[in-house]
Amino acid sequence: MTVAATTYWIGFAALNIFIIIAAILLRRYAAVPNLQAYATLLILAIMFTNKWIFPYVYTVPQCGQVIKEILLYPKPTGQGTPLALGKHCYLVNEATTNVRIETIYYGDESPEKSPDKVINDVVKPLSAKQFNVVDFDYFFEDAERNVQTKQGGELKYQVSCVR
Repeated sequence: MTVAATTYWIGFAALNIFIIIAAILLRRYAAVPNLQAYATLLILAIMFTNKWIFPYVYTVPQCGQVIKEILLYPKPTGQGTPLALGKHCYLVNEATTNVRIETIYYGDESPEKSPDKVINDVVKPLSAKQFNVVDFDYFFEDAERNVQTKQGGELKYQVSCVR
């Protein structure tokens, strides 16, 4: 089961507000010490691990358009590719053209420094593929010429159509 990314984050914010209100009420009426601290730690743990558990599913219905969803429960795609939970993302190509995913290097980053994060792949029409990155950065647009980082370099991922 997938949901739109916006819907997921609104639900996530509502859950956090509920946890905070419950912690305040329980602390006030049930005299449970440090409950707000535990609730804050719970919220932070969920917030920092959710991209490792619930992957993004990017669906390309046609060249130039992308639908960003979050996978909440494993399921197969219409093309038969199984979608599973974990620290990765999926690109489902429903278009009639190939879709290319490329790695863009900034600063002193290079393919030799992190070969496991390099992607130069094509997703064929009416197929889906899993990628071992959490997110893509550019969809059907030109990548920035340079970015500012605290380290010496950075990798970004660009999705484009191949005509």
